[in-house]
Amino acid sequence: PHLSAQTKQEKKKATTFRQIYDLWEPIHEKNTTKSTMDCYKSAFNWFRPVHWMNLSDIDIDDLQDCLDECPKGKRTKENMKALAGLLMKYALPRHQTDMNYAEFIHTGNDEKGTRPAFSREQIDLIRGQVGITPHAEDVYVLIYTGMRREEVLGLRWEDVDAEKGLLHVRRAITFKGNLPVIGETKTRNGKRTIPLHPALLQWLTHEDDNREYVMQDNVTSSTMKRT
Repeated sequence: PHLSAQTKQEKKKATTFRQIYDLWEPIHEKNTTKSTMDCYKSAFNWFRPVHWMNLSDIDIDDLQDCLDECPKGKRTKENMKALAGLLMKYALPRHQTDMNYAEFIHTGNDEKGTRPAFSREQIDLIRGQVGITPHAEDVYVLIYTGMRREEVLGLRWEDVDAEKGLLHVRRAITFKGNLPVIGETKTRNGKRTIPLHPALLQWLTHEDDNREYVMQDNVTSSTMKRT
């Protein structure tokens, strides 16, 4: 669709970091999960020192100072770097900046390490706390597969091959407000097959033929948070 003259004029006037964000956000939101956008919105708040600076005046040092002064951990700083990069990339063809300076800032944790698996002692501790509560199986699937929470929510009985000892990750459930949205996994490599740990066999039995999803049908965001 053609942009109205007023919209074009507003885009030309948008020069500050915040104004660029306000233009970028509704466009990017259409093709991004709510959880990811929530991370970007949170990251945006840590760029307060440059919110009202013209994007053309913002350089590497300005962005790096925002990251260095942020008291949050690695995940937040990585989100900040990603957001700054997306905004700069959006602004480049519009001649509102001359370079994607976000490419040169660092989070202080540029070398990605591997996350250690839970030890047997830690797993025993968790199992002792969870016991046989209604949602114990949710916790065990998370522990023994390494799946993301939204992937576990999207797990259907058709994805469980107990005979071959395999789980197939094919979809994820995120939330729009309080309502579930069935969609793709977070990354391109998200669709995968995972060996089924023997400890899960007692939990992954299809006892209710009327239930489509392994965890629960018609889950809501508030239900998930309580779980």
